[in-house]
Amino acid sequence: MHDSPLIVRYIYWLVFGILMFGLALAGARTGELRGRFGEVAYRAKNPKRFWWSLAFYCLAGVGFIVEFLYKVHAFSN
Repeated sequence: MHDSPLIVRYIYWLVFGILMFGLALAGARTGELRGRFGEVAYRAKNPKRFWWSLAFYCLAGVGFIVEFLYKVHAFSN
């Protein structure tokens, strides 16, 4: 299979994407997220910071996954 070195080369994009999206899902479930500069944002105490951090984690996770798919499929065509 000729695509395997390409996938191995960009697998870190996929790993970071899954990690970020997993952190977003875990934070949405528990109600607390690690925010900027290591601060913890709680859904009940400071909802604005919590939802902005959750949106960042989701967008970053999806962005990393899309970047992986773009790198793997765009270069293989």
